[in-house]
Amino acid sequence: MAKITPGPSTLRGGRLGKNILYQSWKGIYYARTKPWPPYTNSVRQQEVRAAFAMAVKLWQTMLTVQKTEYRRKAKGKGMSGYELWIKEYMETHT
Repeated sequence: MAKITPGPSTLRGGRLGKNILYQSWKGIYYARTKPWPPYTNSVRQQEVRAAFAMAVKLWQTMLTVQKTEYRRKAKGKGMSGYELWIKEYMETHT
């Protein structure tokens, strides 16, 4: 990781090419290489992906009144109603 002198574009962070990221943390600007996590296809990961896909599919079939209720419940929690639904679904199905 290298410290850098901020320019106008680094004040919001960003990317240089495909592998270099520049960001700030507590007022210190730095550049680093992008981490590339390994792709896992374990049985557990397949289960999680399937549950996530089902959560998305169910959200898409929900009635507007149900979605509105989730949006109401999510207010003040720093997330959308959709994100709250996904979170709750994943907690109970994985």
